[in-house]
Amino acid sequence: MKKLITLVLTISVVFCSYQAKAVNSATKGNASSALQISVGGLLKMNAKEFAQQSGQKLTMKERIIFGMVKGKLKSEVRKGNLSYNDSPAQVVSDATAGFSLIGFLLGAFLSFIGFLLVWLFMDRNALKWAFWGMILSFIIYGGLLLV
Repeated sequence: MKKLITLVLTISVVFCSYQAKAVNSATKGNASSALQISVGGLLKMNAKEFAQQSGQKLTMKERIIFGMVKGKLKSEVRKGNLSYNDSPAQVVSDATAGFSLIGFLLGAFLSFIGFLLVWLFMDRNALKWAFWGMILSFIIYGGLLLV
């Protein structure tokens, strides 16, 4: 049962976007009166309270994303990158940076040299994917050496 839950959560993390209604929602009625929540306010509430405050019913996917955003905000507060008075939208926009094809391909085809090039000239997200590309190339090269 634990393996099934872990598998479902892993798949949802991979396929779900961090662009949740948790941050970008507006109250029903007037579109200009956007829901203003600070990081501290968001960390104190659960998904049900957020749904009541925003006036929208959250689906299961949105509740899971709400929890993921909340976890990301907690880690950023612990690291000191955010304070409780900041807007949570800046962390969510950083988290939406997805797969970097250029970083991955440089890491996969040029291994360590590609990783160094990405480290010098590209952003942190591309560096993460260059690292995974480099690991993949090491696995492939290692498999070829063993054969």
